[in-house]
Amino acid sequence: MSVLKRRSRMVSFRLSEKEYETMMVGCIKEGARSLSEFARSAAYERAVGGKDPEIGFLKDRVEELDRRVRDLTMKLANGSSSQRRRAGDQEQPTTPMLASGYRKEG
Repeated sequence: MSVLKRRSRMVSFRLSEKEYETMMVGCIKEGARSLSEFARSAAYERAVGGKDPEIGFLKDRVEELDRRVRDLTMKLANGSSSQRRRAGDQEQPTTPMLASGYRKEG
């Protein structure tokens, strides 16, 4: 639903304390601006038999992007650990190191 849409009708309903708390948790979880927005969206979704197609598309897209970010993060983690293993397999320098960190000459 558009934020700029003018609303002229009012609907009011009562909630028990438990229902109110549950609605507030859902409101925060979904990132709604207010409990009114959350309730309006939920009631509308129920009335039309599902989510607003635009919101559903955006949610699916965000989930897909999230999955791809996780995949890339795993690939990067696996790549850097395999590079560390390869670097560890390389021949170690034969020149002895001094305690100061400088190589001993000759």
